[in-house]
Amino acid sequence: MLSKNTRKIISLPYQLVHSLRKACYSKNLLKTKRLPLPVISVGNISFGGTGKTPFTIYLAKLLSEKYQKKVCILTRGYGARIPKKKLPLLIKHSQKKQYLKDNKLYIGDEPKLIIDKFVNNSNIVMSISSDRYGAAVKALEEESDIDIFLLDDGMQHLGLYKDFEISLVNISETGFYREFSAALKSIDIVVYSKVNDKWLSEKENQNKIGLKYKLNFSEWLDPAKGVLVFSGLADNQSFFENIRAKLDEINFFNSEAKIDFETLALPDHYELSKAEIENLISKDQNIICTEKDLSKIPSKYHQHFISAELDLEVYNEGALLSSLDAFMSV
Repeated sequence: MLSKNTRKIISLPYQLVHSLRKACYSKNLLKTKRLPLPVISVGNISFGGTGKTPFTIYLAKLLSEKYQKKVCILTRGYGARIPKKKLPLLIKHSQKKQYLKDNKLYIGDEPKLIIDKFVNNSNIVMSISSDRYGAAVKALEEESDIDIFLLDDGMQHLGLYKDFEISLVNISETGFYREFSAALKSIDIVVYSKVNDKWLSEKENQNKIGLKYKLNFSEWLDPAKGVLVFSGLADNQSFFENIRAKLDEINFFNSEAKIDFETLALPDHYELSKAEIENLISKDQNIICTEKDLSKIPSKYHQHFISAELDLEVYNEGALLSSLDAFMSV
C-alpha cells in the first residue's frame, strides 16, 4: 500500500486540473446549465471507494417512498457499451427487466445494480450519458411527471447546477483524490462511510452522519470447502476485511479442518472473461463476490457464486432527514 505522502503527490495533478476547471466555471468561461427541477448530487472527492452506489440506492428509495417523488437518476454509466446514437439512454420503468437481462452489460455494472433494486418501483427511472444535462432533458421530454433528479457521482460534474450536494468520505480512505479536501466546506451534507464501532464511539463523531455496511450472503456456504473472495472495486481491501469479519461472526472457521481463505483483487469495474469465470469455478470453493461483480457475470454461471449483499445502516439519520426535509420543503 502506498504511503499517504505518495498518494498526495500522485493526486496533485488531478486536483490542480479540477481546480482550474472550477475557476473557468466561476469566471463563466465555461457555463453551468440549470434544470427546471431540483437536482440532488451524491459524490466524493476521491476516486471511488466510498460506497456511493449503495447510498444512491438508499437515497432514491427515500425520495420515492418518504417524499413521494418520481426520481430520475442521472448517471454516466461507466463501462457501458451504448452506441453514441442512442445517448442519452432513458430507461423507463417498463424497460428495466429488458436491460437487466442483457449479459453484455449494455448499461454498465452500477446502473444495472441500481435498476435491479428498483425493478418494481415505477417512481424510479434512469437516464445515462456523460452529458448529464442532456440526459435530464431527454428524461423530461419523455417522462413529464418527474419530480426530482438524483445525480450519481456528481461532485466533479460542473456542467450541471446542483441544488443540494451530499459528499461521502471513507473514514479509512487509502486511495487518490480528485480535488482538495477544502471542497467539502461548500457541501450541504458530508456523510462518513464504512464507519466502525470505534469511530462511532469517539466523541468528535457523535453528531456526524455515518454509514455502516453489514453483509449478508445470498446462499449458505459449504463448510467443507475453502473460501475465495474476489471483487473489482476501488476499495477491495475493505470488502475483503468485511467478508472475513462476517465469516468470523458466523463461526465459519470453527472447525478442526484448516479452511483456506483466498482473495483476488481486481481493478474497479473489471469484467471477467469466460475463461476467467470458468477458472474460478474449477477451484470448487465457496466463491464470494459483490452484487456489482455478480451483475457482470452471465446468469448461467450464477449458481456457482455467492453474492455478498449490503445492508446499509445510517447513523444519526435524523440529521440527514432534517436537512432533506428543509430542502424538500422549499
